[in-house]
Amino acid sequence: MKAVVVTGATGSLGRPLCARLARGGWEVRALVRDPARVPGMRAGRCDLPDVIDESLLPGAFALVHCAYATRETDQERARRVNEDGMRRLLEASRRAGIPRFVFISSVVAHPEAPNYYGRSKASLERLLDPQRDLVVRPGTIIAREGQSIFQQMRDAAERTHVLPVFGGGKQPLQTVHIDDVCEAAGYTRGAFYSNFGTLDELFFALYDERAAIIASQVADALTVEQAAPIEPSIHAVIARTATTLLLDRDWLLVKTDFLLYAARRPEVATWNA
Repeated sequence: MKAVVVTGATGSLGRPLCARLARGGWEVRALVRDPARVPGMRAGRCDLPDVIDESLLPGAFALVHCAYATRETDQERARRVNEDGMRRLLEASRRAGIPRFVFISSVVAHPEAPNYYGRSKASLERLLDPQRDLVVRPGTIIAREGQSIFQQMRDAAERTHVLPVFGGGKQPLQTVHIDDVCEAAGYTRGAFYSNFGTLDELFFALYDERAAIIASQVADALTVEQAAPIEPSIHAVIARTATTLLLDRDWLLVKTDFLLYAARRPEVATWNA
């Protein structure tokens, strides 16, 4: 059974993430301020930046860093906990030989964000190695339980009977359900990701799968045209095939990024699995 270390395991995201990981067959190890709050789970104390129980790290497949001080009013203290704390945590995970570090960032992460939260998340993202680590950027997380911004807004609306409206009701809010965040951050599809030693191997497996889907779509389009009572023209066949193909914007972006990566890495460009 592969192990995953989760920081902030008693928080609004960490708690459901741990539960989802456990249901997916993972050994979950919790790094929290008070290990007594996570009974039935291997837990160690973590009070960033000074205290990290590194005994939980050896042998883990990944470390998912959910912990973040959002209510700290002293900005210097917040900087030490969030920034110095993650640096120490990342260094400890590297020393322990953990292959992957998963950082829960935010959709607002940007070097020029108007608040400390967005700027600090962006600076912490830059500490990671994109070839081995993962950054998850959720929007406002929707969940029944917890103390995140959504629950605070919901509770305030129930208490005051006033519903906040942003930008006259025209301000878009990027929301995501807690289950989707757990899916993205927690490898909850069993040990799928652990079958691949590198991101290159994972990409080529996904590429093969996508190629099979495209081939199937083209074959289906040609079959429909062949079954038509009137022999189709070449233009009709092309039009039918083009409208049938599933154009996935996210996949096209991933493919473009990987092609640029392969252009810089001859060993990837000549991959022959």
